[in-house]
Amino acid sequence: MIPRIASSSIVALLFIVFVIVGATVSAGETIPVKRVPAEWEPQEAIWLQWPGRWEKSYESSFARLSNVIVQYETLHILYDSPSVLAEARSSIKRENGDPDHPNIRWHWIENDSAWMRDNGPIYVIEDNKMRVQNWAFNAWGGAFGADIPFRLDNQVPSKVAKTVGLPVDVIDIVHERGNLEFNGVDTVILNWSVIGDSRRNQGYTKERAITDLKKHFGVSKVVFIEGVPEGDLTNGHIDGIARFINP
Repeated sequence: MIPRIASSSIVALLFIVFVIVGATVSAGETIPVKRVPAEWEPQEAIWLQWPGRWEKSYESSFARLSNVIVQYETLHILYDSPSVLAEARSSIKRENGDPDHPNIRWHWIENDSAWMRDNGPIYVIEDNKMRVQNWAFNAWGGAFGADIPFRLDNQVPSKVAKTVGLPVDVIDIVHERGNLEFNGVDTVILNWSVIGDSRRNQGYTKERAITDLKKHFGVSKVVFIEGVPEGDLTNGHIDGIARFINP
């Protein structure tokens, strides 16, 4: 997602999926030198990875979602191959949408799955400039099976950064973005059962995690929960448990 940075506003992306947001700074408000925007900040665009291969059953839902999004804002859609593009266009048409809608941007960026919320880029504002972070992704520690591919998904953030012309920082720590919730100012909440999972980060400690999270996100407060909800193979992503609604 692409930010627009002006003298009176800072635009940043955050996502569901992926959202570019623009935050207006109020008089007297203190904004850190580095921060990740909150998801309630005004958004300009959303990014999706279109389902392919083992996720075909989601296609109609993605098409319906896409048809709603384009009524309000720009939608960037990543597709894995020309055949996936053809299927995506057909699916949007079946749901009475227009795959050539002026708000749709198609991008041929190879990927493994439809979960851009977990493998996609994190957009960080640092010194009033936007950067992309590419945290490592290993398909949820193999929780859905050792045969689930993730190599291409792991490259998506860097390729998106190149597409939108932003610098990228590669972070060699495995962590899904769905386990991160920011208040847009100074705090991140996450589930330790995810980032501390040995299938993701062998020998990782809370102390090290706190240091890393503060360094990379510019936060001063790191709030952990712990525990895995029954049946949750992600190990309990925070976005399904607790979310900020204001700073």
